[in-house]
Amino acid sequence: MKLKDGLEGLACGGSLDWESPENTYFLNPRMPAEQIRAQTELLEKVAGSFSSTLFLLTSGTTGGSVGSFKWVALPKQAFLKSAEEVNRALDSSPQSKDRWLHLLPDFHVGGLAVRARSFLSGASALRLARWGVKEVIDSISQNRGTLLTLVPAQIFDLCQANQVCPPTVRTALVGGGALSPALYQRAVELGWPVRLTYAMTEACSTIALTPLPSVPFDGAVPAFELLPHFEVRTEERLWLKGESLLAASIESSSGAGVRMVDPKIEGWFETSDRGRVVGRRLELLGRAHDLIKIGGEKVEMSRLQQILEGVRAQCLIPADCALVPMADERLENVIHLVTDLTLSLEQFERLRTTFDAQVLPFEKIRQWHRVDQIPRTDLGKLKVQSCIELLNSVARAL
Repeated sequence: MKLKDGLEGLACGGSLDWESPENTYFLNPRMPAEQIRAQTELLEKVAGSFSSTLFLLTSGTTGGSVGSFKWVALPKQAFLKSAEEVNRALDSSPQSKDRWLHLLPDFHVGGLAVRARSFLSGASALRLARWGVKEVIDSISQNRGTLLTLVPAQIFDLCQANQVCPPTVRTALVGGGALSPALYQRAVELGWPVRLTYAMTEACSTIALTPLPSVPFDGAVPAFELLPHFEVRTEERLWLKGESLLAASIESSSGAGVRMVDPKIEGWFETSDRGRVVGRRLELLGRAHDLIKIGGEKVEMSRLQQILEGVRAQCLIPADCALVPMADERLENVIHLVTDLTLSLEQFERLRTTFDAQVLPFEKIRQWHRVDQIPRTDLGKLKVQSCIELLNSVARAL
């Protein structure tokens, strides 16, 4: 699909010229046709202002209403700088003869980052048609895969299956969401060389990495170490400065037209994350919008979700589960559990009892909802607002 002003849309797996001045955008091919039309028309309006730029939707926006989206414009050179630093951190070079297992879609920054890294290092990138524990292990074994990028849900599946890591894998990057310490430990015990990533679309993927876990494993999750091309400062939120940041954001909302801005201030980009920085070490403290209040007490939803994921792994519960804050007249918010239809009453009681024992009294699960499917992004991130709206609509219908 080619548009005016040198703007080209690529499906997953299409060829990408990293050195040309062409602009390229990526869309989820499963997006409704009406939304695809709206987005291509939007980008046509702004493409002439850019050269050698990649356009990606920010994570979590693909579930928005038609015409309400946020794109980021990422210079190809910024993407390649990120890939260069990640390759250096992974010791991946032409001499390494690495073989990436390409598990994430190209319309997500994690998938596109694999393509950039393999372009620079000469590594092969082997695309897997569908996710499945057997499929991924067979592909690693047949192709002697050495590097892969996973999201927490995929690590959960591997650990649920008690899948030992194949011996050729030397690094498994894990991003796209928080990984609970319990799940991290189980993955390491199964031999997976996990390196957690702090990454975002606006930074062309990776900002910081944890080192490989100690062998034998000492039970501690390592701290993040910033990649050399980024500076970080802390105010109420983390601010980033570096060579891999976006050039602009392009926002559209129904009835409000198109807004294009460079969100950086003197080269610094304000994130939605909270954290602490000591030297080149970074400790993440959750997202600013993760903080809610229950009866006047501050509660971090990402911490509760990590506890839930640990309990889910401990109780061997395969059902999809999430926590959402629901409005309450007396306490302002309370915690509700949402699961898919496969969770049984016996499993729920076991999960709730184990979870409630690990949290403060006001953080306990107040109500359980079963839905056909929990609203999530393509990489498994919870769409919190969509989930709340779904529960409210069900309640109104009763």
